[in-house]
Amino acid sequence: MKPWQPELLGQWLDSVSDHRLYPVFHLGAFAGMRRGELLGLTWDDVDLEGEQLTVRWQITIVSYGKARRAVKAGEAPQYLTPPKTRDGEQRTIDLDPQTVEVLRLRRKQQAEEATAWGNSYQNADNLVFTKENGEPYDPHRVYSNFVASVRRLGLTPRPLHMLRHLAASLLIAAGVDIAIVSKRLGHSKIDLTVDTYGHLIGKGGRNAAIAAANMVPRGTAIPEEAKKKKKKGKKKKPPNNE
Repeated sequence: MKPWQPELLGQWLDSVSDHRLYPVFHLGAFAGMRRGELLGLTWDDVDLEGEQLTVRWQITIVSYGKARRAVKAGEAPQYLTPPKTRDGEQRTIDLDPQTVEVLRLRRKQQAEEATAWGNSYQNADNLVFTKENGEPYDPHRVYSNFVASVRRLGLTPRPLHMLRHLAASLLIAAGVDIAIVSKRLGHSKIDLTVDTYGHLIGKGGRNAAIAAANMVPRGTAIPEEAKKKKKKGKKKKPPNNE
């Protein structure tokens, strides 16, 4: 899957900034979480002060369907299930300041909705992303909304999973070590990350080399400290006896 270029991602994010699902899309693009992990994220696993979140749960199409059938049968629904792989469980993801602000605004919005709905508000799992009444999102609906937003911008529809690939490609292009990328994505083995994104690693490595070199200031002027040492150690010329 060929992900969008950063400029196109920015245009799309701007076009959906007023969409109710914008926080879901934003986190998908910058945290690299799977759709199920996004929908299963709880506030218990978000540390806004520490600018981190932990992936512990997911809501899949299967678990959502079972939960809705349980509701119809008058039984307690179980939306949350463990992540896809053992390595994906309880992995910590660092967040950038912009993403933290998006989550802060989402928490404020959710608090206002809970007040408005009163006793009718339902969010037993303390989910971050919910409908106005606190109920979990249908994974199918989230996907269809994503496709619709892409089409409105005149772009070819892509799977929602592309946002995860975008997050990985941005990290690699920024020169982040592939081992860190692999851990952030929750891959079971680093080989999986290399096989999936190997074609991007060369560019990321070059960017990392450039960034490292740019950290070292260079110039033709000799630092004052070096000048003093050079002057102090300068040998005197022998006397001219001619």
